[in-house]
Amino acid sequence: DADKALEEAKKREDSLRAKSRADMLSYNERMILAKKEKDKRDREEMLKAKGNAGLMVDGNAFRGMNREDYQKIRDEQARQRAELSARRRREREEERGYANELDRQRRELARLENQRLEQKRLKAAQLAKDLEAQRLAKKKKGKQDNSIEDAFFEKFGKGAKFNPNGNMKDALDEQIRDKALRDRMDKERDLEY
Repeated sequence: DADKALEEAKKREDSLRAKSRADMLSYNERMILAKKEKDKRDREEMLKAKGNAGLMVDGNAFRGMNREDYQKIRDEQARQRAELSARRRREREEERGYANELDRQRRELARLENQRLEQKRLKAAQLAKDLEAQRLAKKKKGKQDNSIEDAFFEKFGKGAKFNPNGNMKDALDEQIRDKALRDRMDKERDLEY
């Protein structure tokens, strides 16, 4: 029984580990796909931004403009590119921080899960030891004797209270008088207070 319980506990522990590992791999694959899609979108945005910048640099696109207006436009585009670059850098840092936090949480959960499984395994082992000890004690003790001896019945008297004097009538009357006297004294003391 103890070996079977221990084996079952190990099988459950192995299946939980396998499920946890499969979940982790699935999560990692989803994160990789999401990262690839985001990188693709970022590249497309960058190509669009470069394409628009190329139009702005083209001298034919701004006929009738003087150098100051053209310089203002170039300055504005440079400012927008710097903002876009800073925003992307911030987003990357946030994503990195978020990924690190998720990884930290995942590791902590895995540690807690392993700790819980270890405690469960130790409890199962302790239970197996206890069951084995009980089985050996029962085997060693042999057949239990539930017979009732006469000494058991001799403890009981005829009154509600144990009478060490047995069935002697005078002793019983004396006990009754003593009790009545004690009760009367208790009442008097209660009335004084």
